[in-house]
Amino acid sequence: QECLDLIYENDLFIVGAHRVPIKISVGGFSRDRVYSHPKALAQCSEWLTENVPDAVLIPVTSTAAGAEEVKKAGRGYALASKTAIIGSGLELVEEDIGNRRGGRSNYTDFYLVATEEGGEYQEGLRYQTMVAITPREDRAGILAGILEKVAHQGINNSKIHSRPALDAGGMDEAQMFYLEMDIHKDSDGFRRCVDSLKSNEVRVLGSYKRPGF
Repeated sequence: QECLDLIYENDLFIVGAHRVPIKISVGGFSRDRVYSHPKALAQCSEWLTENVPDAVLIPVTSTAAGAEEVKKAGRGYALASKTAIIGSGLELVEEDIGNRRGGRSNYTDFYLVATEEGGEYQEGLRYQTMVAITPREDRAGILAGILEKVAHQGINNSKIHSRPALDAGGMDEAQMFYLEMDIHKDSDGFRRCVDSLKSNEVRVLGSYKRPGF
C-alpha cells in the first residue's frame, strides 16, 4: 500500500506488472529460535507450527538479515531465500516451506512505473487497472456503494486497499481506496464505471497486462 501511495503522490502511472512466486527456505544450526522478516514468519506459519512449535520467533528487518543474525549467533534457524542461506554459510534444512492455500504458494507483484500512461488497449488481452478513489463525503456505506457501482458494470474487483486519504479535502480521518479492476481503462465498461463514480475523486493509476505466474 505504501508503494501505491508513492505512485499517487508523485503522479506516476503503472504500465506493467510482474508476479514472482515466493520460495522461502529454512537453514541454520538449531531449532530453539527462528529469525526472519515478520511477513516471512507469517507466510511460513504452517511449517513453523508443525516443525518447531516451541521456537522463539524473532522478527528482523529482512530475510537476509535473519540469515546473518543466525550466522553471528551460531544458533537458531533463519527463513530466507536459498541463496541467502547458502551465502551466509548456513546449513540448508528444507526448501520452499511457505504456506499453501488451495495448492497455491505466496507471491509478490512488482509494478513497472513511468511518468506517462502505457500503450493502447488491445482486444483479446487480459488487463488490470489500478484506480484511486477518494470519497468527497464521509458516511456509512460509502465503500459498499462504490463496490456496488463497480459490480453493476460487470467488472471484477480483484484487490482493494483502504488507506488514510492523501487528499482529504478537510475531512477528519478520511479514507481513500485503491481498487484493482480486471478491465482496461480505455474500455467502454470502465468509462461507464468512472462516470457512475463521479461523486467521488477518481484517479486512474494505470492499466497493464494482468500478471501471471
